[in-house]
Amino acid sequence: MKIKSCIRIIITVCFMLSIKVSTVYGGVSEDNMQFLKINPSAREAGIGDGYTGLGDSVNAVFYNPAGLINLSKVEISLMHMMYVAETSYEYGALVIPVNEKLKIGIHAIYLNYGVMTGTLEDNTGMYAGTNGSFTPYNLAAGLSFGYEILNGMGIGGSLKYAVEDIAGSRISGIFGDIGMICRIENIGLGASLCNMGGTADGDKPPAIVRAGVTSKFKILSDDDLLVAFGANYVLASGKVTESIGTEYWYEGLIGIRGSYGIGHDAGNINIGAGVRSNLGEGIIYGVDYNLNLLGDLGSAHRISLSVQFGDDNTRKR
Repeated sequence: MKIKSCIRIIITVCFMLSIKVSTVYGGVSEDNMQFLKINPSAREAGIGDGYTGLGDSVNAVFYNPAGLINLSKVEISLMHMMYVAETSYEYGALVIPVNEKLKIGIHAIYLNYGVMTGTLEDNTGMYAGTNGSFTPYNLAAGLSFGYEILNGMGIGGSLKYAVEDIAGSRISGIFGDIGMICRIENIGLGASLCNMGGTADGDKPPAIVRAGVTSKFKILSDDDLLVAFGANYVLASGKVTESIGTEYWYEGLIGIRGSYGIGHDAGNINIGAGVRSNLGEGIIYGVDYNLNLLGDLGSAHRISLSVQFGDDNTRKR
């Protein structure tokens, strides 16, 4: 009964939010700040959209802030991604448990497009030479919280500031995310609404409804295999994408993962691996790698480092 109630609540909330926000975003055919759709962290990107229902790391600040309720250690995550052409993507996140119920997190994103050459045009609009160089970039920073309202069920939210700058032409705004998550034994359900809001000039970010369900199974040891199903709904375009992903950990030390996306314009296939090590004194670190195949655009490579600080065996199962 508890699982059915949890599913009913999450579906109802998602439906109400999508109807409400669709009214605001209806008729919008082109969003700005598309970089807010790029998934950070090698592990989470490798699992796919279903991570929204898992939320077991500091990177829940990006996918579903309600997932922070599952953490009981101070945790940091850093990622560098080699993206298409000369583009590079940097990401960092930190979570601090305030008490058993409330967890606070922060994150920052910096996307650099490399150096580009400026051009001039004449009165007829024809090319008329070069005009120095410039470096377009995107920047975002956010503050998140997760609060456990019932055992295994929580809500969360984020407030973030984002900037898009191209040769001095800049737009910026403050946006918000909200999310809900429910975990019953080895099944996780979650949903979030991300990038609500707009700029002073009326520009809209890519508002997205995310939903995910995960389950863990035993192959050699308890919960060593994860299967995740997820879906994203972009409100402005009405586009829906789905994915199925899996992750397996051998002895909790070596992990392999992969996901396949359905309906994605690019990046349908993600594969990756990771290692974990306990340094003692409650310090656990991990290194993860993800290869994202982007079709005609080539590929993207994510490398992440994560560190947990605190007493051993305190993370919720």
